Amino acid sequence: MRKTFGVVALISVLVGYWAYSQSTDHERVPDIKPPSAQIRLEQPNPELLVSRYVLDVSVHSQADLEALLNQVEHLQLKNKLPDDGPIFALVLHGPEIDFFAKKNYPKHKSIVDRVADLDARGIIETKMCQTMMKFRSIQDSDVPSFVELVPYGPDEIDRLIKAGRIRM
Repeated sequence: MRKTFGVVALISVLVGYWAYSQSTDHERVPDIKPPSAQIRLEQPNPELLVSRYVLDVSVHSQADLEALLNQVEHLQLKNKLPDDGPIFALVLHGPEIDFFAKKNYPKHKSIVDRVADLDARGIIETKMCQTMMKFRSIQDSDVPSFVELVPYGPDEIDRLIKAGRIRM
């Protein structure tokens, strides 16, 4: 009995589909594209092309930080620099903060100078987590003056995202 019911149901569905496909009075579904595909800017507004990023940094080597800075410089070349502040917020809250301790400057001079240059040119703003500094026995006075100290790096990252920055 179950087999008979199943066969009857299948035949009913197939007949219904065939009848529907043969009729001419059903409406065609319009080809609707998503809004993003419908919008086309003839003359892009450069102000709309500016994005702001927060760089959640917790790297373990100078090479890793160098690679990140390479990405920053590459993206900076593709974006218009805004007049009201840097595109990138570099939030240091891992072992890389040791690179910026004044006692380690001779060893990490190239990376510290590169970050200082990007900061001075308004490409990045550099922030450092005081909680991690305490954990790593680094005093506020032990970091260069261009570095802004924040109480807790992850909270600063959340604040910047809520303010409209994009996490990288």
